[in-house]
Amino acid sequence: MALERVMGIHGTPLRAASRRGELAATAASASGEASRDKTQTQVEGFRSLIEQAAKRYNLDGALLAAVVHVESGGNPKAVSPAGAQGLTQLIPSTAQYLGVQNPFDPAQSLDGAAKYLRKLLGQFGGDVSKALAAYNAGEGNVKKYGGIPPFAETQAYVPSVLAAYDTYRQSQPAPSGGESPLRHGTSQRPLEGTAAAAPGGALTPASSFRLSWLLDVALLRSQRSRPERQAG
Repeated sequence: MALERVMGIHGTPLRAASRRGELAATAASASGEASRDKTQTQVEGFRSLIEQAAKRYNLDGALLAAVVHVESGGNPKAVSPAGAQGLTQLIPSTAQYLGVQNPFDPAQSLDGAAKYLRKLLGQFGGDVSKALAAYNAGEGNVKKYGGIPPFAETQAYVPSVLAAYDTYRQSQPAPSGGESPLRHGTSQRPLEGTAAAAPGGALTPASSFRLSWLLDVALLRSQRSRPERQAG
């Protein structure tokens, strides 16, 4: 009976608090989705240049679009606290290595990133996860740790780009240049709460993409510090 009285007194407030929490979470999710949709629209504005750069290096255009989405949100004038610049956030030394004279020029930035991603994919046997980790944290760190380095930023960055890759890949008929779908790394344990790889290297449907992007990509970009990202 005492338990019933407790439940009678406290049950309703607890349910109300739970309901408020659910509403807040729903509102936050809706706001995040609206922001992602806006970013995707900005990135799609560069889709022609993205596909051209991807085709030159036999790269999947959806992958390059995903990198742009997470790196700069489609802003060709973006500059990170660490000095990374442009649509694909190349640091000056990497841009110079890739022959990019003006990293704020969308065509040059995309060409440099496509060239670099192709190099990384070749270096890591076509493993997209490792290539992306190297793009973010440096090739040396991926080699040192034998996969995605244990850095918080990189651990968030890789699944974020893979989730975006899944969405952009759905919006195109086939990978650029006729290339077969790139494989995702299988040696890494899937991060909890992120989109997991399905058999054959394909990501799970768009619902997983929505879930995984509860990661605040905008915050990831604004707080990024990449002293390690070097080409070579």
